[in-house]
Amino acid sequence: MALAVVQGKNAIMRLKYGGEFKLVACVDRVKLFVETPLDPTSTPSSGLYQTKWPSGVSDWSVEMSGVTILQDEVDDRLTSLDLIREQVRQFGLDMKLVLVDDNAVTAFIYGHVFPSPTEMDFEVGNIGKFLTTLQGSGTLTINDQNIDINSTEVNPFDYQATGLEGGVITHATLTNVNIIWCDRSDFFWRVFPDTDFDPDPDNRTAIHDRAAGSVDFGQPLGAGERIAFLYKPL
Repeated sequence: MALAVVQGKNAIMRLKYGGEFKLVACVDRVKLFVETPLDPTSTPSSGLYQTKWPSGVSDWSVEMSGVTILQDEVDDRLTSLDLIREQVRQFGLDMKLVLVDDNAVTAFIYGHVFPSPTEMDFEVGNIGKFLTTLQGSGTLTINDQNIDINSTEVNPFDYQATGLEGGVITHATLTNVNIIWCDRSDFFWRVFPDTDFDPDPDNRTAIHDRAAGSVDFGQPLGAGERIAFLYKPL
């Protein structure tokens, strides 16, 4: 299969508003920023070049621009005025960014955002434009398994570890299902249904034995640690 790119028109931003994910009207550009600050670790004996190490936390945001409209009565899409209202209310919004490549492979990016700042630009002789930055708060979830975790076919399952499991969770709910998403301590883990391989905790990869209903993380679970799954029936 030839390499397939994601066309700009196929980066689709939706924000949860009034209980459902809605399109933002007339968006012409979406930019995703993810930054992991590096702390300096240089010492007098470390040489002439500065050394650095990740700080342990990452920050993310989405910049979105487009044409200003005042209302969209037909498709009920959000406008830049709606974004300003939500910015002032300060409750934040759930975000879903959908990416589709030329082979129709789909990735979903989720998170909670606070709009700030929002600009509206009006110049004589030109159409009105807006620019909004959606500041991310908490986990940025990236699901490239071609399944929307907001689908009604998807079921949630939360597990709280006792600390006695070792690195393996076993539960009847996980039997004969397809695990499509796993969040362990605010980190996304890939879960593969292939018992021919071993789990790789360094790369946050776990192994799901569908017949046994078990997930092997390859490292001990801490007492009270919570693991969230989303799964679909086979």
